Amino acid sequence: MVRSHPILTACALGLLLPTPATAGPIEWEVSAQLARVGDASGPWAWSLTPEFIGGGSTIHEQTFSRLAAEGPHAGWGSQSVRVGSLFPDGPSYDPLHGAPGDFEVKIALTDRGSGQAGTVVFAGFGWEVLEQDYDNWGVLLSRRSLAELRGETEQPLTLDGNEYRVGLRAVERDGIVDFFADVSVGDAVATPEPGTLALAALGLGALGLRRRFRRGVVALVSLLLIPQFASAGPLSWGFRAEAPDGTVLREVTGLTDLAYSDFFFPDPRTHGVYNGGETHPISGHYFKEWESEARVVVTDERSGASGDFRLWHAWVEQYEVRPGGTHELIYEGETGGPWFDPVRLTLGGNLYEARGPGGELVINVTPGVATPEPGTLALAALGLGALGLRRRFRRGTAAAVVLLLAPQFASAGPISWGVRAEAPDGTVLRTVGGITDPFYSDLFLSDPQYHGVFAGGVSDPHFRSERWETEARVTITDEVSGASGEFRLWWRWVKEYEVRPDGSEDQFYEGYNSGPWPDPVRLTLGGNVYEARGPGGELRVTVEPGVATPEPGTLALAGLGLGVIGVVRRRTGRPASRPPSGGG
Repeated sequence: MVRSHPILTACALGLLLPTPATAGPIEWEVSAQLARVGDASGPWAWSLTPEFIGGGSTIHEQTFSRLAAEGPHAGWGSQSVRVGSLFPDGPSYDPLHGAPGDFEVKIALTDRGSGQAGTVVFAGFGWEVLEQDYDNWGVLLSRRSLAELRGETEQPLTLDGNEYRVGLRAVERDGIVDFFADVSVGDAVATPEPGTLALAALGLGALGLRRRFRRGVVALVSLLLIPQFASAGPLSWGFRAEAPDGTVLREVTGLTDLAYSDFFFPDPRTHGVYNGGETHPISGHYFKEWESEARVVVTDERSGASGDFRLWHAWVEQYEVRPGGTHELIYEGETGGPWFDPVRLTLGGNLYEARGPGGELVINVTPGVATPEPGTLALAALGLGALGLRRRFRRGTAAAVVLLLAPQFASAGPISWGVRAEAPDGTVLRTVGGITDPFYSDLFLSDPQYHGVFAGGVSDPHFRSERWETEARVTITDEVSGASGEFRLWWRWVKEYEVRPDGSEDQFYEGYNSGPWPDPVRLTLGGNVYEARGPGGELRVTVEPGVATPEPGTLALAGLGLGVIGVVRRRTGRPASRPPSGGG
């Protein structure tokens, strides 16, 4: 009777039992409601719905700022998303009217894996800074909204056993306040992780070698298994920002923050490069722009991997050209980028997302899994397992290893992927499967000029704009692996008007803009990199196929099989011991 080896059994069970291996970031969805706290007053109070809060006041008028929610947004792991804004484009009434500046932001968070949802509430106070024309009393030159959060700015939320942290930030830019929700959650627990199987294969393969290398096996197995039980440790990264002339604007190392922001640009009006003035062909308005820029290099310090992108900050002035050729300033303000869509860099398995609202550098990091590459471990397991078999199958071992490793060097073959686009009301705008092209384009959004939803605009005493928008939630699926990712595609029609002193309006611009553009959304699905852009509302996807490496789990299981055979060879291959012969 063949007896099982007790140490082998314990090792196999210990390695194969479920371990707290991570399955990647937890997916979630967030939405928000922004509303005034308290009642409005005055003859026209009925028109001051809860989206309007008190703004600023003069002896002639009272202004009101407008709260607007944005979303819902889908995310994963630790990310920041904009959930709303405060605009200085609400109505202006006489000073008999009023409304509190207090408001609340209700953030609803849904754990997409379980469908469980919860809500956290934040409090804030907003107001406006008004610039008057003292030569023409009663005329406002500009309005700027400001806001501050009051009370707790971060709250916990437990959904399906996952511990979320939800924070809220108020960021002022160009007279508008944006509200960002900082959502943080750890990775999900799942079993078995391919890396776990690979390590199990390594252990069994090493046991198969024990007869040959008795003293070295324990050290070898310990060395290979240590990473499995080591904690990921703190994230460590840094960045370096250089001006075009090589001047270092900022260099920071040893960062462990998942959400980081910094502003290091000098004022582009005094230190920026003048890009020249130009006259708009439709409006006849004259534009000036001063710009500062930097090349930002982000480095994942644990892996040494790095990536870079362009960050920019500009000051824009817009003038009306009078009949006599003189220029009258009608608008000035700041802008910056990349914005709205971030630059995404995957470095050392961690996802770095960078934006530049108003020239401010904002980076959010989603940590990856701090485990040795499963494919690497699996291939090592195959090698150990095959060595464990060599005394039993001397001639067949080489063929088996070559057969199992051949896919490592095989060509990738055709990719296969699909796309699905849904309107906000759930209407399917396009669904296409079985795409094998590495370059794909499609236009399915309705023309926002005729079919768009009115998305509001900006208004001040000298300028007014209107926007109509169509949008879609686009899901890309890598059909070979089943992995998928999504992003927002939008197409907008914009009209801009100059407001005359007598209240009349003169339209000076109309046209389209869209996104994501020019920076793409990057999705890594099944090892392939999908880059999506939306110029002119058209969906354009470029696919960069990954290396056609065999699935780590498959290699790991193959290694397990080889390892087990190598370990049990001696017990099944030798004859059972015979009892001693007895005398007479």
